[in-house]
Amino acid sequence: MYEGTPAVFAYWGCVMNLTNSTINDHAVGLRLNFPDCDVTVDSCNFTSQQSAGSYYAFTAIDGSSGGTCTVRNSCFKKSDDEHIYKDGTDFDLGTSEDPGNNYFHTERYYYNNNWVNKPDLLVDNQDTNTVSAQGNIWYIYRSATWFYGPVDTAGATLDDDNYCLIFGPPFKQVAEEETSEEEVLPFTYSLGQNYPNPFNPSTVISYSIAEASPVRIEVFNILGRRVRLLLDRALAAGSYEVMWNGIDDQGNPVSSGVYLYRITAGDYVASRKMILLK
Repeated sequence: MYEGTPAVFAYWGCVMNLTNSTINDHAVGLRLNFPDCDVTVDSCNFTSQQSAGSYYAFTAIDGSSGGTCTVRNSCFKKSDDEHIYKDGTDFDLGTSEDPGNNYFHTERYYYNNNWVNKPDLLVDNQDTNTVSAQGNIWYIYRSATWFYGPVDTAGATLDDDNYCLIFGPPFKQVAEEETSEEEVLPFTYSLGQNYPNPFNPSTVISYSIAEASPVRIEVFNILGRRVRLLLDRALAAGSYEVMWNGIDDQGNPVSSGVYLYRITAGDYVASRKMILLK
């Protein structure tokens, strides 16, 4: 391991499809350092395996000089500097027609008598042109600034908790004058199984609602006591996701074990089990 060493290097003029890969413990996960390279990243996991307070200076994707990079369905965790660095590379992290479905995670830990937020930035855009980054999950802390330069997260909403999730638009909205040969199926009420499961430290819960209604999602321990209120607000019909990071309503980490999560949306009530393993 040498400072600045990338795990994957996109050379001049290359066409690369990076799929179903895990990249960790390198100073840079993927570096695009030459013009005319075309890279697609799909279903990859970029993370540092170091413990809190001892991260490498890890940047997940470094777009330093040019080329294009399209990123879909990937997870970014435990970077130190930034998840995405843009200085010449044309990034596509998601559009309204083709949502990114990427998960950008931040972490806050107590180190050397101070609270530290990492990474320093989720997206560091050193260019004047905007990074398109719609339809992603951004797990952030309200007090921090996570974007530098123009980043398009149009349609994003912010929850009311100290631990914040920003969602891009979950699907394409078709204008009234547009027509489609395909039948548009209505949404139904459902509560998906959390993923991953078992999990540590965080997991994502998917759900959908058939019509506009107030929605409440809660987490209970095996004794039936509520440990966390994840969501409590009115939503339009659609499909959504919410994440739980193993923290209770008082801001304390919960212990390993079996937990129940429950959705209440209008007259619809459903629950499932999940397992936290530390």
